[in-house]
Amino acid sequence: LDHHRMCVVNSSDYREDSIKYPVPYDLYGVLRKIGFRFQDDIIWAKPKGIGSAKLAGIVIQNPYPMYYRPDMRYEHIMVFSKGGGRPYDHIRKEESKIDILKYKDFFSDVWEFSPQRRNERGLDVHNSAYPIILPEMITRFYSYKYETVLDPFFGHGTTMRATTRLSRSCIGIELYKQRERAIKKNVRYGQSSLHNNINWNIITLSLI
Repeated sequence: LDHHRMCVVNSSDYREDSIKYPVPYDLYGVLRKIGFRFQDDIIWAKPKGIGSAKLAGIVIQNPYPMYYRPDMRYEHIMVFSKGGGRPYDHIRKEESKIDILKYKDFFSDVWEFSPQRRNERGLDVHNSAYPIILPEMITRFYSYKYETVLDPFFGHGTTMRATTRLSRSCIGIELYKQRERAIKKNVRYGQSSLHNNINWNIITLSLI
């Protein structure tokens, strides 16, 4: 990242074989260790009944102490900065101005919206899928027009869909080659835009 730019990580706790791993807290330690400054922790709260893990059924079946496990309904959106200070004299400042009235629901540290629906748009949605509103708001709040957003865990390209709408460039890195077809479909690869002059480029690297 350039100096004064932002690193935003969406993650949640992970449970496997009855063991819960506090992934956001581990990420906090790693990013602080390599020089990033912690700025904010935004909670993505999902509507009741749409949590990523239904665990309360355990205590419903066994209504006794020690069986309680809450449903998982939230994820962390952790915001880090590279370097201190916030330079506001950016050349694209006025072009990137945020509509205060339109986005006032996102001005607290709790954002409420539904997760991505499975198989939306005919895609084989992977486990960590998120709706386009998430990268759209992150891009809007933490970058200027015509800057470049990097998504190192590209998935099916949802971040690129959001950045294209907002006149930002995007670089996506995806480990799994088999997702290329879904990515192209999702980001409308090769198509022009009425609002942006888009140049598409795919670079394939072999891991040895």
